[in-house]
Amino acid sequence: MKTLFASIVVASLALVSVCCGNDPAGLKKKEPVPAATTAIPASAPANVLKIFNGEKRLFASYGPSTSLGYPARLQRKFYRYTGKNGADCPLQISNFSISGAQWRMPGWIDCKPSKDDPGKWEAFRSKQYLKTVRKLIQDNAGTPVIVMAMNNTGYACIPNCRILGADDAEHINMARNFLRTHIQAIMADGAALYFLSPKKYWRDLDNPNEWNRNEERYAVAKIATENIPGFVYVKGVWEDTAKYKEIALVADGHHPTPFGDEIIASKFFRAMLEHDGLPVPAWDEEEVDAVRKDLKCVPWKP
Repeated sequence: MKTLFASIVVASLALVSVCCGNDPAGLKKKEPVPAATTAIPASAPANVLKIFNGEKRLFASYGPSTSLGYPARLQRKFYRYTGKNGADCPLQISNFSISGAQWRMPGWIDCKPSKDDPGKWEAFRSKQYLKTVRKLIQDNAGTPVIVMAMNNTGYACIPNCRILGADDAEHINMARNFLRTHIQAIMADGAALYFLSPKKYWRDLDNPNEWNRNEERYAVAKIATENIPGFVYVKGVWEDTAKYKEIALVADGHHPTPFGDEIIASKFFRAMLEHDGLPVPAWDEEEVDAVRKDLKCVPWKP
């Protein structure tokens, strides 16, 4: 029992260290890349890249353990939609997600105010990001790589930084600066599009409550109004996982069940179809309902 308690304490201290920006072990080597915080005007032209035009598209998914499951379900939807399975499908997802709280957004690209000019923010790419997401982009010149994530800024685990509600302008703006810098860094690296969803519903039984992530959806909704070229706000993940929280989340109130993963995959699929101006096939909702009713949802094959 003493050994178990000691392990929990060590793990907790390591998590707090990462969340608060400390990295004594040097595990997250970062490459600084300045990124301005200027908002993109509403008149900015929309990205014209089409996803479902039959041409090859690669997808890079990243995040912590909550992002381990849904990409496989989204890939299955790609198979069914295109009528092509396996390597024959022109839409291929690489899921780089890793278990661990350190793989929230700062673990991939951390964003902070510049030491020289606090009015500007800088992006710091981690070694993990460079050897996964950016490598996929660089290794596939000429083929569009679409980045996708359901993740958060990590501010929720810092008591004096978390968003307290829809009217908390100070902390919403701080998260907004982080998100803008993060998005611009990914687009600057050559991503064709970036689909981002706030984290799914987080249990409301936390004590202390600073571990609650639910409020970050307010910042993501705000950043979506800036019309950053190539950025797409994935809507509905938080709302539907909150609606079905008893069956969309496992007992810890945090990680998705197969039904939760199906909800997330469906929302990304719908956002991508909407981006292309295409209707959502009826079978998508049928798949979601089948998993909700605990029926066997067999992966479609041509």
